[in-house]
Amino acid sequence: MTKYKLRHIAAYIAVFAAIFAAGCRENTIINTNITPAGDSIYTQGESIPIVAKTIYSHFITSTYISGAVLVKGIGHIGNDPELGSTNISLYMQVIPKQSAGYVLPDTNKIDSIVLVLPYHGFAYGDTTGSASAQEYSVYEVTDTMAKASTYYDFSDKPYNNVPLGQKTVNFASLNDSVFVEGKNQAPHLRIALSGMKEKLKNANYNSYSDFFNSFKGLYIKATENISRNNIPFFRLTDDGSGTNYSKAGIVVYYRDDNDSAKTDLFVFNGDNSAHFNKVVNNYSGLDTATFAYLQSRPGLSVEINTTNLKTQPNRLVSKAEIVITEAYTGSAATYFAPNYVYPYMGGSDTTLTAIADAIFTSPGGTQASGLGFINGKAKKVIVNGQSVNQYIINVPREFQKALKEGKEMSIRITGVTEGYYTGAFRLKAHKNSGNPTFDIRLNVVYSSVQ
Repeated sequence: MTKYKLRHIAAYIAVFAAIFAAGCRENTIINTNITPAGDSIYTQGESIPIVAKTIYSHFITSTYISGAVLVKGIGHIGNDPELGSTNISLYMQVIPKQSAGYVLPDTNKIDSIVLVLPYHGFAYGDTTGSASAQEYSVYEVTDTMAKASTYYDFSDKPYNNVPLGQKTVNFASLNDSVFVEGKNQAPHLRIALSGMKEKLKNANYNSYSDFFNSFKGLYIKATENISRNNIPFFRLTDDGSGTNYSKAGIVVYYRDDNDSAKTDLFVFNGDNSAHFNKVVNNYSGLDTATFAYLQSRPGLSVEINTTNLKTQPNRLVSKAEIVITEAYTGSAATYFAPNYVYPYMGGSDTTLTAIADAIFTSPGGTQASGLGFINGKAKKVIVNGQSVNQYIINVPREFQKALKEGKEMSIRITGVTEGYYTGAFRLKAHKNSGNPTFDIRLNVVYSSVQ
């Protein structure tokens, strides 16, 4: 199994924690200058009745932020003993090296055309033995894709079902440097596109839109196979080194008039190229009566709803925390849980909003500044002799808000790594075990001065 690599996510969390520590200190301790002498602070804690359920949360998979690393999964998990199967495929566009006046090399001088996808150094699932092998197929998209359009995990585009190229790749080879153009290049997936040469024949392009009219894009998919069980992640954007293999695209190898070896590039460019992941899950057999399940979106989320806040008096809340304890499974080392989970207000399937605790700083509070306070970081605990993950998510302001307004609180928990490793990770948690120590719970502490 590949080591769980989340360097970028850890840095992301660390920055927000530092912001919180520097400028967002919380008045959790009542100063003696405020509390009159002789008064006492009384606290009362209780576990609030909740209902936890598993729901599917969709996700926009076409987001691009200029200057940010763009990572996309392509692979198939056919036999996760808890969550069944997941297939993640990729639609993407490439552009020629200039927007106007581009002329292709003479087709007769082209030696080969190769799709390049730089490996990002992370894969989810079983990366050992035969389970790690994936068969990839590359197809030509036959319908218009637009950079300005929004695409979700369920979006789809028709494509020519005759592949431009196919290749079976053992995961171990993705970690190795690739010797090409006379030296070792950074690890990347290479798929020869034998069917692409004819597509480029005698074609010249006077603009990017002209190019997209003649070649609308690529669809890359892993073959669905019950014995294939991992999803590698690839970088679409340039890593900064500026080589032919530091970004996703098509490399054309050809000979010039002097018979010298040359390369030409059609690259992914986030400012001009459309892209999105399509995610297909099969969750047949889930025991949602006993357990709740979580993935990074798109995928399964845990929705937590209170049941009796409407009848409760408004009191001062000093602590409210959701506790989620992982249910031990023998396959958790392979299909591992996220390092962080994160709460949102329940909304539509495709749109979630920040909870009050994520925007508590004043002035200028943001979801980022609340991240350190909310926490949600996995920690190891021992349950029935087994080491499992436990998450504590602090939500006192959202709970206080619901209490004050006399309404129930509804919070949706998902993976904070969403959008970076789309559809990866899984967490199985008790919700009706008969033992409240194991079950998802909401603990609240009220305080008063008397």
